[in-house]
Amino acid sequence: YKPRFAWVLNNRLVMANTYEDSMYQPWRVRWTAIGDIFSVRDIDYADLIDTDVTPIVGGDYQATNLMIYKAGSLVKARYAGDPLTYVFETVHLAGTFAGKTVKTYNHKQYFLGADDVYLWDGATAVSITMDPQRGNYRVRDKIFSILNNTKVHYCMANIYPKYQEYWLWVVRTGEDYPSSVF
Repeated sequence: YKPRFAWVLNNRLVMANTYEDSMYQPWRVRWTAIGDIFSVRDIDYADLIDTDVTPIVGGDYQATNLMIYKAGSLVKARYAGDPLTYVFETVHLAGTFAGKTVKTYNHKQYFLGADDVYLWDGATAVSITMDPQRGNYRVRDKIFSILNNTKVHYCMANIYPKYQEYWLWVVRTGEDYPSSVF
C-alpha cells in the first residue's frame, strides 16, 4: 500500500489516501497489526465516504483521537478495540482543501476552511478571524481576496508557541507558492 499520509494510533500504523492494486483510494484508511508496521490484513480498512466522497487531505492528533481532514468534512478516528479496531465518526460537515494548514496547539486545531480560518476544539469549529466586539471579520476578507484558488493546496501553516500564534501562509493570485503570511 502506498499512502499519502501515515500516523501512529494505539500502537498501529494508520495509513490514509492510499494507492493500492493500481487503484487510487483517496478516501481509504488502512491500519496494521498491533506493534507490527509490516503486517496488514486485507480486511483492515475503512472507506470514509458516509457523508462525502472528497479526498483525505491531512490530519493531526487531538488528545487520544486522530482528526482526519477531508475536503468536505472532519472525521474523528478513535480506538475501539477488537473486532472493530477503529471507529470513524464524521463530526463536522465542512473541511479543508489545504491539509498543510492543519495545526494543533493545546488540543485545539486550526485550519483554513473554504470560507474562513477556523479553530476546531473537538466539538465545534469557530472563526478565528471574527472580531466578536465589532461583529466583523478582521482578516478573512483580505485572505480570500488575494488567495489563488487553484493553488490553495499549497497553503501551509505553523504554530509559533512563544506568542501563541497560528501563522497562515497563503499563495497569492498569480503566484505558485506561499508568499504572504497572516
